[in-house]
Amino acid sequence: MPERESNRLSELRLLSLSELKVDHSLREDGLDPHHVEALCELGGQWSPVLVWGPDNLVIDGAHRVAAAQRLGITTIPAESFDGSMVDAFVESVQRNSKHGLPLTLRDRIRAARRIVRVLPEWSDRRIAKVCGLSSTTVGKVRHDASTSEATHAPTRVGIDGRKRPVEPGTTRQRVIQALERNPTGSLRTIAAVACASPETVRTVRKTLQAHRVGESTSADRPGPDAARVNERLSSTQKTNVLKYINGDSALTSCTNSERLLKWFESGSVVDRWPDYVDLIPLGRVYELADEAIRISEQWVSFARALEARGKPKSAVV
Repeated sequence: MPERESNRLSELRLLSLSELKVDHSLREDGLDPHHVEALCELGGQWSPVLVWGPDNLVIDGAHRVAAAQRLGITTIPAESFDGSMVDAFVESVQRNSKHGLPLTLRDRIRAARRIVRVLPEWSDRRIAKVCGLSSTTVGKVRHDASTSEATHAPTRVGIDGRKRPVEPGTTRQRVIQALERNPTGSLRTIAAVACASPETVRTVRKTLQAHRVGESTSADRPGPDAARVNERLSSTQKTNVLKYINGDSALTSCTNSERLLKWFESGSVVDRWPDYVDLIPLGRVYELADEAIRISEQWVSFARALEARGKPKSAVV
């Protein structure tokens, strides 16, 4: 994924050297005279420089500008970069790390330190790719940088543009908290809130359900009232399924969606479920499967609670 998809380069144009503004802060030691001399040997046969902003700040091509000045060339081909100041700096670092006279290691580390400060939500790997460093080095730069609230955000944006948790170990806790607040939420809904993948939500939910089933069958706990559990399960089943179907365009637009809805509402799956397998869109099969498993596990929990009530107290150990 491009660092900024909205950034575009303008058509090639000739700019007077007097129209350009050159900033040498990217390189700690400034221009390299030997590289300028080598460019002079090419007699102006260079690739266009890249400029940004109303002042035509040169973000790639400072050595070419210096060579043109030495040769007495008054104009130079240029392209304009469209983006913010931060975008321009990232583009400058990325280009100067990969072609022409590469930035020194110290320069690349300095650049990484600045990007960590202005784009703390970027992952170490993403910054490393821009600066031509290892993610380990960027991690050390981040650790040594002055702390800020943004630097310790729970998620960071990777090379692919996706957000991921900084500390994977906390993901499960965020999923649990999201499920506690919205126990009937779909996989995608919980995943978005907890900054996790739907599969992670599915795994955590199944683990919690298994734990609750174990609690309900514990001999140390009295069996719950059957009528109350039955009512709760029936209500939960309809609420979840109706929310899935009525609120999901992929399901409501599928063939025979009304028939599918009525079948779910009836709660009658015995001998009829094979008629409905092919009605579910492929993009929703895992979510509906998860919902079906969740409902079935609740009924298993209900059945075991009933069995626990039927056991004589003398059998309890």
